[in-house]
Amino acid sequence: MAAQAAQAVQEPEALFTAVNFNGLIAELNLPVQAYRVLMMLQEHQDPGGQIVIAQERLGKLLGVSRSSVTSALAALDTAFLVHMKSYGVYQLNPMIAGYRTPGDAWDAIEAMADEMRLDDDDFVKLYRERVKKEESARNNRRRRSILRPVSSGLSAVS
Repeated sequence: MAAQAAQAVQEPEALFTAVNFNGLIAELNLPVQAYRVLMMLQEHQDPGGQIVIAQERLGKLLGVSRSSVTSALAALDTAFLVHMKSYGVYQLNPMIAGYRTPGDAWDAIEAMADEMRLDDDDFVKLYRERVKKEESARNNRRRRSILRPVSSGLSAVS
């Protein structure tokens, strides 16, 4: 009897996810670490898809650096799969979050912004456009830093 009670406490609550997104996520062609971080976040979510975990802890769980986790989270945010609410607090897209009941899942999906819906026919195309835009902005920032004049600190000799 005591063993059954102890086992019941240790087993995580089973959560309902409204959408099987495996095909979609394969189509996004995310960086490998992003897939790993997403799976770990799903494993640590509360009902409704909120996760409270530090990037350092995620890195330790996955055996990767904090900067790898940061890059993975940025990729997941661009894909609208995970949103950082505040430092160490993340929210899964309602369509992939786990819920206690199907009704809870459908209520959350109904309330979400249309552009975040994974079942939109143009979701992958729009994601790829966001990626190109971010890459272009990153390249422009790099170019500007390379082209800035560097002061040598030398004064003219008369």
